[in-house]
Amino acid sequence: MASVFPAWPLERIPLDHPLLTASCGGEDILEVSRRETNRSELPQLRFVTRQERPTLEGIKIGDRYAVIFSPFDVSCALGGHEACDCEGYSRKDAVRIATNVRSTRCTSNRATG
Repeated sequence: MASVFPAWPLERIPLDHPLLTASCGGEDILEVSRRETNRSELPQLRFVTRQERPTLEGIKIGDRYAVIFSPFDVSCALGGHEACDCEGYSRKDAVRIATNVRSTRCTSNRATG
């Protein structure tokens, strides 16, 4: 990202940003379930689920996020794929995050023209 947007670094999206609230037609996302591989049970790998606050980062250009990035998987969960190499949000929470991103984009587009 730094090579594409050298003037705009990734920054943590605050928990009170509309992207994580119901203010743009989505849901309040104050807590999510995140899958992690429990490697202590080798050779069998199993998921451990943790409840935590969502972690999203973005590149803000002007007053809106042009790029939204998750350090944890969203795409495998949206596709219903749960493999040990796809540690990230539960399917339910990945859908909530994606819905909020889409709702925020639609609201931003209507507001700007």
